[in-house]
Amino acid sequence: MRPAQVEDVPFIFDIRHSQRGQWLNATSPDIADQYVYFENYLKRFDADDEIYYMINDKRQNRDVGIVRLTRISERTGFGWEGLVIDSEATPGCAVDLSASIYSIGFEWLNREECGPWKVRKGNSVMKLHAFMGVARTVGEDEHHWHVSVQKEDFLNGIERLRKRGFGRIHV
Repeated sequence: MRPAQVEDVPFIFDIRHSQRGQWLNATSPDIADQYVYFENYLKRFDADDEIYYMINDKRQNRDVGIVRLTRISERTGFGWEGLVIDSEATPGCAVDLSASIYSIGFEWLNREECGPWKVRKGNSVMKLHAFMGVARTVGEDEHHWHVSVQKEDFLNGIERLRKRGFGRIHV
């Protein structure tokens, strides 16, 4: 992962409007609005509250997705949102990314909880969370599951994932 830059806006726009981006909140069909959003994001970045990451597939040596690490200015929690990964990404990329995000939040930022956040019902990201075995559903409404990860659950499950090569962060 690397922090997104203004030059990445066309990629962000395209992947958000791809078939894989259908699970995200709808965005304007005008790329100029994405540039405005990015300018506002830079203010949140400067305030140490959010980082928009480009996801690079190490095996393919190309950007394959996006994700935002959010609420990082909070003392006890953090969040992540807007995950979209290209369908051509190396298998396991989403697991590696998720484990890495949790590592940042729980081990580097020393937070106690990730979430809760909403996952639209029908979104395959719930299969990802089931495979990882660290997330729990803490509620639901008609359209969403409410999901949370506790630090203790992450720490209990991360070694199993790291043994399989996931979530190893190299700075």
